Amino acid sequence: VASAMQSARSSRPRRTARPTAARRPSSFRAPDVSTPSFLAFAKVCPHMLTIVSHTGRILFFNSTAQKITGYRSEDACAPDFDSMSMVAPESRAEARRHLRMSLEGKRVPAHEICLLTQDGQLIPVSVILQPVVFHGGRALLGIMTDISACRHLENQLKAERDRLLFYLDAMPIFSVILDSRGAILQVNTAAAKALGHNKPDLVGKDWFETCVPPESRAKRRA
Repeated sequence: VASAMQSARSSRPRRTARPTAARRPSSFRAPDVSTPSFLAFAKVCPHMLTIVSHTGRILFFNSTAQKITGYRSEDACAPDFDSMSMVAPESRAEARRHLRMSLEGKRVPAHEICLLTQDGQLIPVSVILQPVVFHGGRALLGIMTDISACRHLENQLKAERDRLLFYLDAMPIFSVILDSRGAILQVNTAAAKALGHNKPDLVGKDWFETCVPPESRAKRRA
């Protein structure tokens, strides 16, 4: 009987634990950022630094944040100021979710949102949130870095890549780009036509398995 019960128990499907957001260890102690030394550093820090209360009110707004957003510290820290007005509409839901998670003691990874400046410009920023203590109260330190230059460079590289691919596709000669494993990254119209395939059907396929005769594959791979 015992053996049968053990067998029945072992045959039951095991429950899979649901993944949960990582929490900070119980021993974690939030740093106090209301010290004169920290505030002196924060005022001249090249990154945007804000301190937000658990209710969402901005308590501190450094000079870099003022310069980039166009908001004065006294306006941003006013009791009736809506801090989400500085976040682009498409980023507000994500910003609220990350603030809530961090205040609940969950670890929030570095993430990107878009700020909305006072004059209506959109500024992409990388954000790090850190629970802190500010004048005895629970708060969050937000460290934001302007990544506009990175985005501009990425857009330039993408434009150059698209231009190169346009020229390759317009060339009447056979052109195929492979990665180090032989997968097809790009194929132009002339090559696809010569191979008897549609271009989208070739991208991602193994060049040697798809386009090289079986008797020649080993030699070609070498």
